[in-house]
This record gives sequence, structure tokens and C-alpha cells, in this order.
Amino acid sequence: MISRPFLSLVVLVLLLLFPTGGASASELPGEAFASRREALMASLEDNALAVIWTAPQQIRNGDVHHPYRPDSNFYYLTGFAEPQALAILEKRKSRLTYTLVVRPKDPLDAVWNGPRSGLEGAERRYGADQARAWDERQQVLRAMLADHRHVYWWGGSHPEAARLRDELIPSRTGTAQSLATQLASLRLVKSEAEIRLLRRAADITGDAHRQVMRRCQPGLQEYQLQAVIDYVYRDSGVARPGFPSTLGSGPNSCILHYQGDRRTIDNGDLVLVDIGAEWDHYSADITRTFPANGTFSTDQKALYKVVLRAQEKAIEQIRPGVTVTTIRGIVQQEIAEGLKTLKILSSRRRLSDFTVHGFHHWLGLDVHDDCGPIYSVALQPGMVLTVEPGVYIPAGMEGVDPRWWNLGIRIEDDVLVTRTGSEILSGRAPKSIEGIEALMAEEDPFASLRIR
Repeated sequence: MISRPFLSLVVLVLLLLFPTGGASASELPGEAFASRREALMASLEDNALAVIWTAPQQIRNGDVHHPYRPDSNFYYLTGFAEPQALAILEKRKSRLTYTLVVRPKDPLDAVWNGPRSGLEGAERRYGADQARAWDERQQVLRAMLADHRHVYWWGGSHPEAARLRDELIPSRTGTAQSLATQLASLRLVKSEAEIRLLRRAADITGDAHRQVMRRCQPGLQEYQLQAVIDYVYRDSGVARPGFPSTLGSGPNSCILHYQGDRRTIDNGDLVLVDIGAEWDHYSADITRTFPANGTFSTDQKALYKVVLRAQEKAIEQIRPGVTVTTIRGIVQQEIAEGLKTLKILSSRRRLSDFTVHGFHHWLGLDVHDDCGPIYSVALQPGMVLTVEPGVYIPAGMEGVDPRWWNLGIRIEDDVLVTRTGSEILSGRAPKSIEGIEALMAEEDPFASLRIR
């Protein structure tokens, strides 16, 4: 048995010889993050100080941590993916100084959790002009705050950020301003490099949808389809999903963010799958709804066509200059007309009874990308948004023929605004009735992996 002191000595020697360590680097070059920092500071006054936090690791239970993922705004500016860090940007006479406050290297911790980037890595790998140790954060902040007239603050989800802001800022004239508006504006329009990451995330998510459709059959448990999603993600190199999967069959298709995964899928069910792989911190978000037995029934087909028609009409209108309010109006009109034709929507019900969520959101580093308002903004090239109309008719819905009960249908695509219109990034996952039924008729690729 090897003693812990001996292991620590070995790791220390390795760190000295091979000092890289830390989380894996992004596919984006360091210049991309530097340009973002410069753009942020260019929007602020001279003699401004910007402070941006990222969260610590969170305990799941006992001494077990949740898998770590940095706050998106912090990562957007730094590319640094380790916990307990702080970015400080100073602007003096249009010159930017970038300080990273990080955890130093720890040989003993490296034995259990792997090496950190440390102060040296913060400067060499992540472009900081200077790096300071995490334990010095209060002294560093106090000294820098005293020397700047304009202070901007983004605390993210770090529990200490608000407390330190309130403790340190009152000694100054004025208060810290939020960086939310500036960061949202920067993140709204994606670069070509970001679009490549989103396209990769969408391709992998589309592959997962295809394999789930081919695997699905009555008698399976919902969690068995979730296992297919997990397999495709990991086999494709995905480190984590962008959000917990929603995979609901039958009545569970009417629960918007259903997380149970424990129901047996019945013949005649619809299965709603809302998933998104995360690739280099950028998330896809694609929803497909399909028949468990591979063939839509007459009623399922009729309702599915209503949702699909509304989605396709909305996507046709996406182009620079159009507002999402206009697109939302098209979705609402198409669904209302379709439900009236099927005698589902009547004087006893409002449209909002069946369409209980929004039809769009921004997409990027977060699945619901925090890029400011969506409905009032005129679209421009480089924006990425979802289009996701849905109709839900849970059992017992008064005034609706029981033949429609337990039908939940959502169709969601990830759409890039281009100079001339739009591009669907999520086209790898079929959504036409004919395309879905043809794919589900193919041989199950996971049949040989079943363990009974």
C-alpha cells in the first residue's frame, strides 16, 4: 500500500515537470475569449472595473459533489472551467488589464481529483495578465475597488458574491452596476466558431433522437430509451447534457419537464423526447414526438399535423428584421385554426389551455440562453433560437372529447438566422410523419445490447 505523503511527493514532482494541468481547453482559441473581454470593456467607461464570478462545486449528498460546470458568463469571457474563480477586468485609458483569481495547485488534491491549472496556468494557458490565489480574493478586490470610479459586478451563482459586493462597495461613492445587459448583448449574436459548436451539439442530439426512434417499441421502460440517449452522447464524446432529458410516454407526454422515466410504454402511446447534448459548453435543444408502435393513429396524425404546420409556417418567416412577436402570432393563429377544425378548441376552452409554454427562446451557452428579451428584438444574422410549438391534452380535460386525452405533442428545432433567411441546425432528426414512420421501421441497432 502506497502512503499518502509518498503519493503527494510523486504528484508534486510530476506537476513541476509537467505543469499544464487543469480542465481541458476549449475548442475556441484563446483569442476568441480575449476579443470578448475587449468588447465588454469597450462598452464601459474609462476607469471601469468589471468583476465576474463563477460558482464553487456543489455538494450532492455527503461528500459527493455534483459534476462541475462553470457559470456561462464567466466561461464566455475566460474559457476557464475550474470552480472557485474570479475574473477582474480593469480599463484605464482604453487599456485592459485582466486578472484571474484561482485556486493554486495542490499536490494532495491532485491525487484525488486531478491537477489544477494554478496561477501559472491562469497566465500561460488562459491569457491572464496576472493571477492571484483564491484565498487572497478579498484583499485583491478591496485594493482594486478603491482605485476605480465605475464598478460593474456579475456574481453568477456564487454564494459569496453578493455578500462581498455589499461589504466592499458601501465604502465607495455609488454602487456596483450589473453587467447583465452588456453580457446579454454580447452573447446574443454568435460567431462562426460558436455556430460550429452549436451545429455539432445539434448533430449529436439528432443522432440520439434517431436511435431512440429506432429503439422504441411498446413494452419498453422509459428509462431504456434514456439509456440510448446516454449511450449516443458518451459514444460521441459528449461530456454532459445541456439539461436533464424529458422523455415521457402516454400521459407523461403532457408533463412539460417530466423526469420520471419509470413508466412502461404502451401500444398506442405517443412518446415525447426533449433533449440536448452539450458540446464544448454549447447546448442543443431538440424535441420530437413519435408513436411508440411506429405508426401514427388517425387522431395522433391529425393533431401532429396541426403542430407541425404551425412550426413550419413560423420557421418560414425567420429572417433578419422580423421580430419574434410576429412569429409567435403565426404559431398561435395556426394552432388555433387547427384545433378548431378538429373541434378541440371551442367556446369552453382558451388556446392557452392547450399551449402552456412559450414557442421560442435563445440558444447558446445555456439551453435558455440569457441574452435579454426575445419577443421585442428584431432578428439579425448570427442569432440562434428555438421554435417549439406544443399542444397538450391531459386526461380529464373538461370540454374535450376523451379520444384526444393523453396526447402531448411538441416539435422543437434549433434555428440560425442567416443573411437571407434561416438555417435549421437540427435537421438530422426527422419530424415529418413519413420520415418518422420510415425511420422507426428500420432495424433496432440496440437489439443485440439488450440484457434480460
